[in-house]
Amino acid sequence: MDYKIEYTVKGKNNSILKKNGITIVKNKSNSIEAQVEFEKFLKRKYKDFQQLIVHKCDKENSQINSMFGDIFKDNPFGKGFDKNNPFSGFGDIFNKS
Repeated sequence: MDYKIEYTVKGKNNSILKKNGITIVKNKSNSIEAQVEFEKFLKRKYKDFQQLIVHKCDKENSQINSMFGDIFKDNPFGKGFDKNNPFSGFGDIFNKS
């Protein structure tokens, strides 16, 4: 699974190296493993790395989004589509006038 991590990186002397960063860690079995691997990466990237502060870590649905795009968010029937009535986009097919 992929995990989206929102984070801040602190360096030695409590300096902020990266504030409000967002990254996606791929192919990890759980959120803890994703965070640990990301921290290992940051230790290699920043010589004065001290602490990773994770604000949020969620499963990333990038695979589903890439397969289906935004069809679940957008209106597939054009104008007049009511999200509370799934048949509203078809017009009044039962009108006998």
